[in-house]
Amino acid sequence: LVLSCSDNTPVPTCIRPNREVSIQKKTPITWGNHNSLLFYVNASFSIVMLRQSTENRFEYDGVLEGHSSSVSSLCYNETKRVLVSCGQDGILVWDVDHHSLIRQIAQSHVPVTSLIWIDDRYLCSGTSSGELSCWDSDDEYQCLQTLSAHHDTISLMCYSNLHQLLITTGKGNSIR
Repeated sequence: LVLSCSDNTPVPTCIRPNREVSIQKKTPITWGNHNSLLFYVNASFSIVMLRQSTENRFEYDGVLEGHSSSVSSLCYNETKRVLVSCGQDGILVWDVDHHSLIRQIAQSHVPVTSLIWIDDRYLCSGTSSGELSCWDSDDEYQCLQTLSAHHDTISLMCYSNLHQLLITTGKGNSIR
């Protein structure tokens, strides 16, 4: 069985899938570098980077170590070439090219559950207590504002450039 796309091109595969013993339960995943990088979290809470090769396969490219507990979300910024991750131990910003931690921008008293970039400059984060924060990446990730958006966990966020509108979902069956 060979999977293919609608134009009959082969679907990229990973050539070293058995190197990874296991992945984090409910691992977040995201694309980066114009879909040539794929990120996911392994069972030891490290972020694994896979790079698409010229043979249309994904090869192991490195690991980002810094989280000590479950990772909830991954979000890549194409312009800044950084990956942001979050979880129970806050928000971490990674330099993808150098496979290194740039900074921890928030040490939250509650787990950070979701992330989204707005206009490649502003990073929004949601927490398990329903707080929504906005960080300015051009000003050393200073927090611009925090507000109570939900009565419970912010699980997902979506931003419309056209409408300049951020929509959040909460685990309590609410959209705001």
